[in-house]
Amino acid sequence: LTGSVNNILYFGTGDDLLIYHHADVNYIQCENSRTLRIQQWTGSANETLANFIPNGAVELYHDNAKKLETYSGGVQITGNVYIPDGSNSGNYVGLGNAADLRIYHDGSTNIIDATGHNLEIRHSSEKMIVAVPDGTVELYHDNAKKLETTQTGAVITGIATATTFSGSGASLTALNASNLGS
Repeated sequence: LTGSVNNILYFGTGDDLLIYHHADVNYIQCENSRTLRIQQWTGSANETLANFIPNGAVELYHDNAKKLETYSGGVQITGNVYIPDGSNSGNYVGLGNAADLRIYHDGSTNIIDATGHNLEIRHSSEKMIVAVPDGTVELYHDNAKKLETTQTGAVITGIATATTFSGSGASLTALNASNLGS
């Protein structure tokens, strides 16, 4: 501590750390280009809780292990992210400008909710499943549509193989009756 002027506490040989209060805000301010580190003594060693790096990252630690770090492209998290149960409480992972893709758990069901848009499951650019709100669900194999639900049932493109058949088959069309077994 090098002194106090105008209710500002100065620390360091160059007064490069300041602690003060102004209006309704409390400040810890570095007056140099060094990292601000918050640590706690555990009884045997100092444990890092947070690093604030000028023009760089903010790092948060748990038990001296970095768990969250900001970088120029966003945030990197190491470990798990826990979000308590879901949509009724407003807890969800939201993606998109209006969080129009939501992933949550409501206490009994795991939910992926694509509010207002199609939901596509892909591998790179290759479609696997497309679900259209109030419409069709499409299944793909090697990016080719093989099954599509419709208002009256389903359309299959290609060969459908069944290990058993139930019913008379009287309503089936375009079948050669000689190929149907009893």
